[in-house]
Amino acid sequence: MKNHSLHHQSGLTLIEILIAALILSVGLLSLAGLQVASLKSIQGATHKQQASFMIHELFERMRSNRAGVLAGNYNTADGLGGGVSIDCSTAISPDCGGSTACSAAELAAYDLHSVQCGSNAT
Repeated sequence: MKNHSLHHQSGLTLIEILIAALILSVGLLSLAGLQVASLKSIQGATHKQQASFMIHELFERMRSNRAGVLAGNYNTADGLGGGVSIDCSTAISPDCGGSTACSAAELAAYDLHSVQCGSNAT
């Protein structure tokens, strides 16, 4: 009789192990889902930070070129209608970041190109 009780107990332990493994796997899948959500949140925050930096950079450039702002030279073709179209595949000419004297319109075009295309020249 004792041997039969021991055999019954070992089967019950196997069921307990299977249930524990199921609970553990559900928990690990939940943690993986949280990790994915966390990475998406971090990526979104990074994009917001980059956009904020670009806006701040452009505002500072616009503040230093008041004549270009008043003339509407910062209005882009994809933003407020009219204005300049920005093409990052080509270099801007003239290069107003150096010692070249530029007009307000040229400086505005240079500023827009530099901010949108990622040039760090100021």
